[in-house]
Amino acid sequence: MVFNVKGYWAQELVPEIVFENVNPRNNYFRIESFAGTDISFVDGLGCNTGYFKLDNLLNNSTTAAHEYGHSIGLRHPAVLDIRGKGRPGIMYPRGTIVDNVYQYNPAAAPLEPGGTINPFTRKVLQEDIDNLRLKKLDFSLNGFAILGDFTSLWHEKHLQ
Repeated sequence: MVFNVKGYWAQELVPEIVFENVNPRNNYFRIESFAGTDISFVDGLGCNTGYFKLDNLLNNSTTAAHEYGHSIGLRHPAVLDIRGKGRPGIMYPRGTIVDNVYQYNPAAAPLEPGGTINPFTRKVLQEDIDNLRLKKLDFSLNGFAILGDFTSLWHEKHLQ
């Protein structure tokens, strides 16, 4: 499976373009250095809009892939203590208890400062792909299907 995702900076983007979007290839995510929630987010499962905090996206972070997972319908796993299970899948959220090697600080005790998942260690696993339930999609004759839906919400810049 291959996801071909391209990003564009749309300096002239106006709310009407987002509100009126009917092209499933178009997703709109505001990227700013400040987010009122202090983390990146999407507008729900199967959405096409959200707000990214810039520093969540830098230095090989997996946050964009994680949030994209939500936009195509993936949830956080129900069990968030996965010690002994190996590398965490892409949909495990911040705060997940993992083996020491996948923590912010490998020397920290679980749930102590640094003792939870470092999002940089997440990876798309076969389980994540299976959770998309691709066999249930309605594929066109040329092999395309739509994952997700339209939320088409415009996000104003958050102010500090």
